[in-house]
Amino acid sequence: VYVDRISAEVSDDFVRQVLEKCGKVSKWNRAADPNTSKLTSFGFCDFEEPQAVWRALEFLHEKQLCEKKLLVKCEEKAKQTIDAWKETRREEIQKSKSLEAKPSDAELLEELQKESESVAKSIATMLETKNKDFPEVKDGEDAKTKEEEEKAAKEALEKEKQNKEAAQAEKKEEKEKEKEEEKEKEK
Repeated sequence: VYVDRISAEVSDDFVRQVLEKCGKVSKWNRAADPNTSKLTSFGFCDFEEPQAVWRALEFLHEKQLCEKKLLVKCEEKAKQTIDAWKETRREEIQKSKSLEAKPSDAELLEELQKESESVAKSIATMLETKNKDFPEVKDGEDAKTKEEEEKAAKEALEKEKQNKEAAQAEKKEEKEKEKEEEKEKEK
């Protein structure tokens, strides 16, 4: 999950706490400016469950945090995982309620929101508390246009994906090198 428009007023710990309300975080990395070491306005979060990704998108995207509204996006692969999770939930709801037909998209959304009501309230309370000294941000008041942000989000997600793939390739190379060294020792 890509999280952007994080105010400089917001600590890294606070962002992580909010994300953890969505679900178990396996990794949170807020970028830092290499020259100043100051935290930037964006970061990447890996969740252990698709429900947590759904909650982050549902309960954090376009929500005000200090003087900005958060931008929360995920890559296509995560969207597909969410869709598969939602289908599983749709079937579980149909069985648990003994329905003849699967719930519609609207019924499913309503049920998922109901299941996550306490999470939504908890996040809303955290944001309200943090926002108390800031005026409400109206739509369109952010400096960047939505198109620029969408482009930046896609680029950042793609770069993060490439970095993960490069790290995996590097690990694979190291393992192969170790195997070759083992073979050499055996000779």
